[in-house]
Amino acid sequence: MVLPVLRRIVLLLLALIIPACGYHFPGGNDARLPHLRTFYVDVFVNKTNEVDAGEIIKRAFTSRFVEEGRFTLAAGSKSADLVCRGSIKSIQVSPLSYKASNIAAEERMTVVMEVIFEESANGHAIWADRALIATGDYLTGNTSTVEKNRKNALLKLAGDAAERAYRLMMSDF
Repeated sequence: MVLPVLRRIVLLLLALIIPACGYHFPGGNDARLPHLRTFYVDVFVNKTNEVDAGEIIKRAFTSRFVEEGRFTLAAGSKSADLVCRGSIKSIQVSPLSYKASNIAAEERMTVVMEVIFEESANGHAIWADRALIATGDYLTGNTSTVEKNRKNALLKLAGDAAERAYRLMMSDF
């Protein structure tokens, strides 16, 4: 008697749990912006002293679009349906932890950027964030590895920012 009741409870729970596992953003990637097929990521204006930051972020955004496979890369902004533009407003570095000698052992890089996705034909903004923030942590270690670690942190935070911006733009948030 207990076994059939227990079996029904388990089946009922499975019936309720399994459909809930398919979370997705509203509309999905294919339903949003069906008329836009090609994209181009314009140069990110770098308003900071961090060398190559604009190019690193531009490459991260381009890579994100290519990896997603939803759009095709255009040769330039004039031949693209969708253009991503942006600027790096600030880059700040702050210590996260200290060595016994009171020197920073780990630092956090915080980048504030403006990102705009717009239709190239009419300049209509599809999605924009005037203060997109991304962070990356790195070890300061010895002087020979600090710059490499710092650049790797910038590469990672650029990739994270590109993914977040792409997802938000495609989900219409």
